[in-house]
Amino acid sequence: MSVTRNLTIDVVRGLAIFIMLPANMAALIYAEPHALWFRIFSSFAAPTFVFVSGMMVAFGGTSGKHGLKSYLLRGGLLLIVAALVDVLIWKLIPFYSYDVLYLIGLSCPLAFLFTKLDRSWQLGLLGLILLATPLLQLFFGYTDYPSEIYLWGSDAGTWSVVAAKPTGVLQHLFIDGYFPIFPWLGISFSGVFMAQHFYGASQAGSSRVRVGVAALVLLAVGIAAWVSYPGLHYVRAGYSEMFYPPTVGFILTALGFVLAALWLAHWNPGARIYAPLRWLGEASLFMYVLHYSLIHFLLDPRFPGQPFPVFLLINFTTLLLLLALAGGLHRLKQVWSRRPFLVRFFFGG
Repeated sequence: MSVTRNLTIDVVRGLAIFIMLPANMAALIYAEPHALWFRIFSSFAAPTFVFVSGMMVAFGGTSGKHGLKSYLLRGGLLLIVAALVDVLIWKLIPFYSYDVLYLIGLSCPLAFLFTKLDRSWQLGLLGLILLATPLLQLFFGYTDYPSEIYLWGSDAGTWSVVAAKPTGVLQHLFIDGYFPIFPWLGISFSGVFMAQHFYGASQAGSSRVRVGVAALVLLAVGIAAWVSYPGLHYVRAGYSEMFYPPTVGFILTALGFVLAALWLAHWNPGARIYAPLRWLGEASLFMYVLHYSLIHFLLDPRFPGQPFPVFLLINFTTLLLLLALAGGLHRLKQVWSRRPFLVRFFFGG
């Protein structure tokens, strides 16, 4: 069960990277406006990463392999990597606008503590986060663009990005940054809930059916709610995902998408056709840092604002490079079994 479960997680993380690459590349390489179907497609990489990170905490925490100290360490290391990405790649003051790695780093110990709650408390907290999100956005406001401050000036020569509706760093963290606590921590907690109550030992035989049913319900309800109230759909510096701001409809639809991906992958995660996704998923953190480095230092200076066919070619070529590196790392891990902790952390266990 655990082998199938881990392979399934790798496949789904690999799918997230497959979506993440064009989503993040589009901000600089794909000329705006982006097609609506592309914006919708791009929106599901981040919730998949966040949801699966919660699942992994639950699997490790409930098995007794890892405790709170372990997740404090892992979360702290993720925050360091997130800060280094801001400083070394984007030249930004860290801990200000909060990209997805910050959220996952903060959620690691919190998700572990969430595993210790009774099911009723877990459901209550999930409902509270979901319902509080639009209320907080309405009461405190939601900026079109989270302010950013450059350490030594941007490529355009400016020192800061100021939104039309500027808000502060605490509001970025909780409400209107790139990945604020509300609602994204709830997506991580949803991954914990799924791991414990759908993939636990007592559900081993029925988890596939239960996940499939939950996916259908969430997709049906979520799409209906999203269409009824689509939200503002801000585009931030070319990033055109449909969760600026995240609405209740989007959140439910995203949860349904992730569950559908888990359901499909769980049929036969060891299948040869899934191998490229498994390789990407095994080294997801490394792929995250690498793809941003390639986009910023190599691709953007040479291919800014391309029409979609050219963008698609650039994306496909970059994906082949990532797959080649991921396949090489997979083979290296097979022969180098006793890897130091930091190597396993950054390149995958």
